[in-house]
Amino acid sequence: MRQIANFTVEDQPIARGGMGQIFKGRDQNGQIVAIKEILPEFANDWTILSRIEKEVEFLLKVDHPSIVKLYSAFRDNATQNYYIVMEMVEGENIEQYVTRNGAMPEEMAVSLMLKILDALQCVHNAHIVHRDIKPSNIMIRPNGNICLLDFGVAKDMDGNGPGTIVGSVIGTSGYMSPEQADGYSINFRSDIYSLGCVFYYMLTGHHAFSTLASDFETRDAILKNEFPRLSKYKKGLSDALQPILDKATDKNMMQRYQNCYEFMAALRNGTHISTANETSPQVLISVGREMCDIIINDSARKISRHHADIELKEFTGGKYYVFTDRSANGTIINRQVLRKNSVNIPANGKAPEIYLAGVPDGHLDWNMVVAELDKRARAIESAAIDDNKTEIVKEEGLADPSLKPSVEKDPEPNNEYEPKDATVMLIFAYLFAVVGGLGFLGILGISLGISVKCQKVVDDNGDKVYKYKSSHRTLGAIAAVIGVISCIVWRLAVR
Repeated sequence: MRQIANFTVEDQPIARGGMGQIFKGRDQNGQIVAIKEILPEFANDWTILSRIEKEVEFLLKVDHPSIVKLYSAFRDNATQNYYIVMEMVEGENIEQYVTRNGAMPEEMAVSLMLKILDALQCVHNAHIVHRDIKPSNIMIRPNGNICLLDFGVAKDMDGNGPGTIVGSVIGTSGYMSPEQADGYSINFRSDIYSLGCVFYYMLTGHHAFSTLASDFETRDAILKNEFPRLSKYKKGLSDALQPILDKATDKNMMQRYQNCYEFMAALRNGTHISTANETSPQVLISVGREMCDIIINDSARKISRHHADIELKEFTGGKYYVFTDRSANGTIINRQVLRKNSVNIPANGKAPEIYLAGVPDGHLDWNMVVAELDKRARAIESAAIDDNKTEIVKEEGLADPSLKPSVEKDPEPNNEYEPKDATVMLIFAYLFAVVGGLGFLGILGISLGISVKCQKVVDDNGDKVYKYKSSHRTLGAIAAVIGVISCIVWRLAVR
């Protein structure tokens, strides 16, 4: 055992990585923690240190039971190592589970995916793109819940700090989106693609795109090859899963689910998985200068790209709008300055006066906020109602509950005309056609053949239909042709 700051740390690491290692430790209160140690040669590199500091910043911005918790981060003066102290997450990651057990049962995979989507939406609500969603970065806790790990290459969509350099590739081969593989700018929908790949792995036990001889070949396969079918490795899965997966992993990000809520709704409505114990989706909107639900621009550009979040929540005392400032310049609410903090606004109270960044152009129309949140709440409620309907459908075996018949009706009579048999007529037609020559019998054979081919009758519905079977009509036409040829031959022979 050794001492690092206020933590007692075990000598042997529990995991190693390219830039450091992770140790198991305890704080002064005896709480078990995970301590990530960044080695000096990396901690003194400005590029890497900047990335580490961004990871710390991101973990401070998100608060969700399914996202690893950050306790502290510091540099040890004696060793010059950089340390990040986080929650010790027990269990095994998805990759370890599948390696040990094979493909997950469908119900388990869908249930876990709903939890992962809920956690990832929290990340996206903070305007963060994870960029490295893969099976080894998602833990399955002993109680069946999940925990999202490793924000080391995450991207701040607010544009604070370094972003993606066009042409650079960040992510894990086989799980990166086509736009990542091509080195283009990405957004939240890139994470959704990666989650689709994780979902495929959970359901089949195989990677959608395995790592090939080189990263270039793997990225080329992601860009050019069709996403594999679930049936390639696993039979008997619900029919609804393939179209859900197809949409999540569409090579065109505009055709994918546009957020995790849409992906969740598709899973809930398309599968018969019980979601009684799932947490309700957040009723939340974002406000800011760019890429938000409500866009507000100011001439001085003091309003942040992602300035604030507003969430509709129900507490013991009633419903409230929780306004959370996430900006650099703060927000003035009812003449009080709010900066990097939250305030609860009663839903049935007086509309607040809100100015983003404190500028006149930043006045927030509260009626627009309420309308947008109400629309979001109705969409979530509608998804829940649809989910309940699918359960009714499953129980009653109906295509739609509204189609349940009150009185069972007798089937409609089948009025389709049944063609007649013309075997006897065809025998005589061929006989007369061959031997009749130019006489009366030859002409009779031709007539019989034409009659079988062309004769029609009126059926019970009043429509004219052919009297004889299709195969017999063909034979009738042949008999007529033979009769004509026979007549010509007999005529030539007589001369």
